[in-house]
Amino acid sequence: MFLALILLLNWYQEGRLSVEPTSKRAVFDVRYTGDMKWNVEVTLLNKKGKKKFNKTIKNSDGFVMPLNLEGEDSGKYTVEIFTPVYNLVETFEYLTWQDELKEAISITYNQSNSLIRIDSNTEILLNTSVYIYNEKGDRLIEDTFSPPSKLVRAYNLGGAPATKLEVIVSSLSSVILIKKFDF
Repeated sequence: MFLALILLLNWYQEGRLSVEPTSKRAVFDVRYTGDMKWNVEVTLLNKKGKKKFNKTIKNSDGFVMPLNLEGEDSGKYTVEIFTPVYNLVETFEYLTWQDELKEAISITYNQSNSLIRIDSNTEILLNTSVYIYNEKGDRLIEDTFSPPSKLVRAYNLGGAPATKLEVIVSSLSSVILIKKFDF
């Protein structure tokens, strides 16, 4: 009889779960809506399946809970909701600001005209610096630009004493991207 009641409740009960970005970097809203009041267990797992967070919300049929991933690595995360009758799972991807910036920037070298070109596919909202070194470690170029900026730079290195170049893009004292060129 108890099993039949659980199966009947499972048939009729269904909750909804979503994980949505907010206007704050690294903060997501976990949104849960249920049909009845339950003790709801919320769990966050990282991409390796390691439990990063666990909380029980008592007697709830819905909530919005902020989830701050500041300090966590980029990757896929999973939010699990457990109720006495059903479970819900939502997977989402989080990128650190460093990885987000790294994905936005491309560095190319055109050997025919000795140009290093740096482009971004989005507006850069952080102070960003570009350093170009030769194989001896001599700094050939240092360039810093302030936000907001769509990063498009071309550096003419014709005549520069180099057979190798190393281009470093950094922001907030963190190296974002390093690209090496041999010619």
